[in-house]
Amino acid sequence: MLMTLLPLVSLAITVSSTVTSTVTSTVDVPVDVAVAAAPEIVTSPRVAQVRLAETLASAESIESITARVTPRGRQVTFAIVHDGDTLDVIATTGKRGDIVALTIKPATPIAAQLHGLTWLGAELAQSTAVTRLAVHEDGAVTITTSEGQRYMAIPGRGSGGANIAVEARWAATWSATDS
Repeated sequence: MLMTLLPLVSLAITVSSTVTSTVTSTVDVPVDVAVAAAPEIVTSPRVAQVRLAETLASAESIESITARVTPRGRQVTFAIVHDGDTLDVIATTGKRGDIVALTIKPATPIAAQLHGLTWLGAELAQSTAVTRLAVHEDGAVTITTSEGQRYMAIPGRGSGGANIAVEARWAATWSATDS
């Protein structure tokens, strides 16, 4: 019986290594093009949480946020501009809002960049991860970081006045330029 299994295992290993080497050798696409053309899918919850914080912090602009209910939970989509490319950053959450997966994919270019949520990138630059996205009935999303910071993003209105750290920094800047 063992003699019968060995050829099958050998065949499986040979096919697997052949496919890997074939795919590796036939791909001759510049890295920037490959990233822009193929979506990045992260299925590990912790990796997705860290990747979301990194992606939003490094964005040139964060243009919008939308949320929708799916059979698997909620999906919160951030429309961002990164290195001149428009991307949809889609976080899938569990029932309690914990981020369980992330997809980053190319999107249709935004006609007019308003930078409505770009302030969020600067705030998340100091965070390790975005752990939770709580979607409210009115469409607002509360963003919670691993450090316990909470920010509210309201579709069409930016922060809606709910972000004390952002408002304090804006007020300090405004006061300094007013003097």
